[in-house]
Amino acid sequence: MRYTQKMILWLEKKAQGKTFRELTRLFNNRFDTDVSYSQIKCVCGYYGIKTGYDWNRKITLPVGSEKIIFAKTGITYVKTSMLGNFGNNAGKWVSKQNILWEMKYGKIPKNHVIIFWDGNKNNFRMKNLFCVSRRIFFYMSTHNMFTNNPDITKTNYAIVKLHFTTHDAIKRVRGIKKIYPSKSKWYKTGCIGV
Repeated sequence: MRYTQKMILWLEKKAQGKTFRELTRLFNNRFDTDVSYSQIKCVCGYYGIKTGYDWNRKITLPVGSEKIIFAKTGITYVKTSMLGNFGNNAGKWVSKQNILWEMKYGKIPKNHVIIFWDGNKNNFRMKNLFCVSRRIFFYMSTHNMFTNNPDITKTNYAIVKLHFTTHDAIKRVRGIKKIYPSKSKWYKTGCIGV
């Protein structure tokens, strides 16, 4: 497509403060064309047309704002301060279930996470939240033991906790008292297995 002088003048006049996507939509409506975003961007670059749009501006949300940062996890985060961990402008975001748990029960222990019994990450009732160790959380996650039924999830949690408690007890006993049959007095006298 050939761009007329009228089109170029229109772009120079309308480009100020607009993104290239906005400019493309307006251009197509005005001149009844079907040019793409990249074509408008190239034409503006070729003719030296500046949009003046501040690409570095950030929409700063106030403290207390909620949003889902990672769509895959679906966890709601709350902005707790304007400055982030490293002084960035994005602010500090903390998961909502952690904030609610700490308001009611105090600080979450190290290497622990808050889970939802019913699997619904938008159900923030206190009876639906529970604090578990990362070790148990990882095991339950990798073995698909979280369900949308709270009773089944609680049962799975009890099974995993019992498994790890038993496993740790066996490791402690083996670590404290090691029995080597070759060094045992019963082994030497031939009374083993009696």
